[in-house]
Amino acid sequence: MNRYFLDDQKAPLKKLIWQIFFVFFFVYEVQPFGVPDMLTSRKIVFYIAGFTFITRFLKRFNSKTFDDVNFKRTSKKLISIGFVVFLWQTLITLLHSGTGSGQPMWGKTLLFLLLTSFFCTFSYFFFNNIKQFLLAMFYATVIQSVICIADFFSFEVKVFLYNHFMVDANFGYLSSSRAYGLGAAESLLAINLFLGLVPTAILIIGCSKNVFYIFGYIAILFAALLVGSTGFILGILLLILTIGLVFIYGSFYQKSSLAIIGTVGFFILFSLAAVFFSDIEEFGNFHKILAFQEVGIENQNTVHTLREQAVAPICLHTLLGTSYYRGTVDGLTTMSDTGYLQSYFGNGLILTLVFYFYLYRLMFINVRYIKNRVICILLGFLFLSIVFAEGKEPYIYHYGNTFVFFLACFLSNKPHKQLIK
Repeated sequence: MNRYFLDDQKAPLKKLIWQIFFVFFFVYEVQPFGVPDMLTSRKIVFYIAGFTFITRFLKRFNSKTFDDVNFKRTSKKLISIGFVVFLWQTLITLLHSGTGSGQPMWGKTLLFLLLTSFFCTFSYFFFNNIKQFLLAMFYATVIQSVICIADFFSFEVKVFLYNHFMVDANFGYLSSSRAYGLGAAESLLAINLFLGLVPTAILIIGCSKNVFYIFGYIAILFAALLVGSTGFILGILLLILTIGLVFIYGSFYQKSSLAIIGTVGFFILFSLAAVFFSDIEEFGNFHKILAFQEVGIENQNTVHTLREQAVAPICLHTLLGTSYYRGTVDGLTTMSDTGYLQSYFGNGLILTLVFYFYLYRLMFINVRYIKNRVICILLGFLFLSIVFAEGKEPYIYHYGNTFVFFLACFLSNKPHKQLIK
């Protein structure tokens, strides 16, 4: 395997700039106050990508000369499973019309079809190689990390975000002990930051000059610490894996830079982590955490909370689906935050098993198809993280993780003749 397998891939600066915005405004759904839901940043990016695909790349995708067989096969399967789930949910919604109340599943399945099944296909044509996508994800995540850190330590930044942008979170910008970002917050933001750590890890191993990416990894991981434990813990596990891969496949320069910078940087990081999870009142801005400890919010245990949430038993309704991912139908109630249980209540047990089995099988096949060993291992770790994280919250129906995973898999083996000029 080529030690610096990313050095020979080109990433022109002009193209990289709009690719960064393309990635940032899809992964993080930015919505200023007064802007309707149909015009959030994620949906605007989808409209642009869809229009460009139809007008420029549809003929190429359908032509006999298009020889990226894995991409074509996987994208069609993604669209197929998206259509099946959406059509089934449409039928269930019609059958249960007026019989229950809660948060409907129909919109989630429609957006999965559009923002995962179709958008992953559209996005393939916006990047010439895997390095362009990795760099776009890296810089987009660094930008978000800077915003998170500024939000945590600067009240002025927090007020600015509070006055100008909507956020999907349990608490507003001014009432949270955690750092918030632009267009995302809490555990979803933590997972999205982790999504940026995976491309950063690949860049650290695959580029001969990796010092900048090591600093970037530390900054993103620190932001994840301020946001939520899920992304931070996954980032630490990914760090351990990355260090192992560097010492197996990396050069002496890569090993030295990671050892020196990493030791100093992560010593500081873990020192801050120890303070962050402690009750030390004297440490500057961390006093904001204690306000939540006084009312017991900070000490809640995630596992205990999930156990206390109502889950409907298996019956005919939950076998076929109720059309609500959280709510009450014919006396059955589910209020769970777990992605698997929300799908079970909304789509039904049968379709949920089929959906996750088919999707995870497709993800596993795409990981095995990757030729580069380092990328294969790190995207395999991302796959396992997605499976694990879905047990906490419905991250798959927030679309960022499937977008990053599938697009990285597609671009890893993109044929040279399919490059876009």
